[in-house]
Amino acid sequence: VAKRFIFSSKNFSYTNISLYLSIFTFALSIAISLIVMGVSRSYKNDIELRLQSIEPNLKIINKNSKFLDSKLLDEIILELDSLSLNNPDLVYSRFREDYLMIKSSEISKGLFAFSFEEHPSIFYDFIRNNEILNNYLYISDGFRENNNLDLSQSITLFNIQEMIENETLRANSFLVSGTFFSDLPIFDNNVIFISPEYHSTLYNNSKQSTGLVINGIDQYEINVIKNKFLYNSIDFITWKDKHANTLYWLTIFTNPIYLIIIFMIILSIIYQLFANWLLIYDKSNSLYQLRLLGISDIKIKSINIYIALSILLISLLLGYIIAVLMSFLQNKFSLISVDPKIYIVSKLSSNILLSDMLMISIISSIVVFGSTLLMYNKKKSFDVRD
Repeated sequence: VAKRFIFSSKNFSYTNISLYLSIFTFALSIAISLIVMGVSRSYKNDIELRLQSIEPNLKIINKNSKFLDSKLLDEIILELDSLSLNNPDLVYSRFREDYLMIKSSEISKGLFAFSFEEHPSIFYDFIRNNEILNNYLYISDGFRENNNLDLSQSITLFNIQEMIENETLRANSFLVSGTFFSDLPIFDNNVIFISPEYHSTLYNNSKQSTGLVINGIDQYEINVIKNKFLYNSIDFITWKDKHANTLYWLTIFTNPIYLIIIFMIILSIIYQLFANWLLIYDKSNSLYQLRLLGISDIKIKSINIYIALSILLISLLLGYIIAVLMSFLQNKFSLISVDPKIYIVSKLSSNILLSDMLMISIISSIVVFGSTLLMYNKKKSFDVRD
């Protein structure tokens, strides 16, 4: 009966128009909501994964100075050695970070340089190398392409800090040993990796270390080290600590989006409820005739509910089909792109989960079911008064 009411001819021409518009509007709002949720989730996950890829599990540095005291550093290494007996995945290295200027025939640019006692590929799996070199200089593929650098020609690195503070020129030329690609443009365009041997030609105090980088360490082991050196002036920095501002920005970036989605779905549900009411009003004579034939109010109430849920089901299925199709096209062809200078990544993907569909279906069904039941009870009370 509900199916006949929905698809049969209507007494008023605007009933069908309103019904089709409500179905299309609701389906479109569902599709857009799923796409936005999928893109937001994928974007957040991509950013977090890429931030983790450019940071070791833990950094230990001095709170008040650029360099970590060598005696304290040795004590921390002894503690790490003891922890590594029960954790074979634990690896660590002294490291140094400095600002350098890169100079070639094509470019002059300031960069952030990392120098490790161990080879950096131990901590950054995106560094491609056929063999572990003692002397190396790694730049990113993106940096090389953007600045037309020829890997067969040497580039010159300047100690920019020495140049600014002491007005002395300290520089050296090196051949690029290899390239890397972290898929994080901000990192790729501003970071290079240089071996301690090359680094020592640019700095007099090259034996000093900024601190330690550690991989393969769990939270329990981090707490052990923290408690051991609790009263020393050192910082323990995880990737979440290092990028806390970015992670906070992701939160305030996505929260308003979800509020807009909720508001949009609520409006679509209201419009669909209006279309349901209009359809029932259009078929009120038929419903009245059913009542005259002895059909119980419970049956008539069930017909009203079936009408509302059937229209909702059509809208949901249509919305899900549109969302899956749009998600596939975005993942396949990157129809929507963003500026990596602002949004960190240059490509967006969509990750729609079945739980998203279930959540929207359950909430929509409960709201439509409850509202239809409420409207019928109110209408019935008015009929009794009449």
